[in-house]
Parts: sequence; C-alpha cells; structure tokens
Amino acid sequence: MTKVEVELGHNKSIKKITVHGHANYAESGSDIVCAGISTLLMTGALAAREIVGTDIMKECRDGRLVLEVPTDNIDDNLQVILQTVIIGLRDIESGYPKNIKIKEI
Repeated sequence: MTKVEVELGHNKSIKKITVHGHANYAESGSDIVCAGISTLLMTGALAAREIVGTDIMKECRDGRLVLEVPTDNIDDNLQVILQTVIIGLRDIESGYPKNIKIKEI
C-alpha cells in the first residue's frame, strides 16, 4: 500500500507531502494506481518549479517521494498546486482504498 502523509501548517496550508510504499495494484510497470500517484506528484513538482519558481522536490527514490515547501515561501499559487495534487490523490484513494491511504498530520 502507498501511504501519503500531508503535513499541514498555519491556516491548514500544506507544508510537506511524503509518499512511501508501493500501491501493489499490479506488477511493476503495469500498476495504474502507482502511475497515477507518481504522475500527480511529479506534475505538482514541475508546476511549482515552472509557475512559482520554487523547487519543492526534496527526495525521489524507489518507493519514496517528498515534496516540501520552503519555510519562507507563502505563495498562494504554490498552495493551489499542492491542493490540486491532494484532490487528485484523494480521488485515487476513493477508487482504490486498498492501495493508497492519505493521512493529514
């Protein structure tokens, strides 16, 4: 199962998204749940860099990905990007509850 931890800060702003584990919906290379999760996270990181000019990718390795907002960044656009990622992840969670679990901390 893929576990997603969303760390919230002031006014419920997203400070950090940590994703670890494998969805185990299908074999590696054929897992649509894993592909969807990865696509949302990578698109969020790319959008943050291209639109906001902030690199939020802190870790990316097999089975683990971390997006983290710099402490000095209060850009509303960045929060919209991250909230959009979470909306997509929650949609995947509703369709595949045995493969992804999201927890706010």
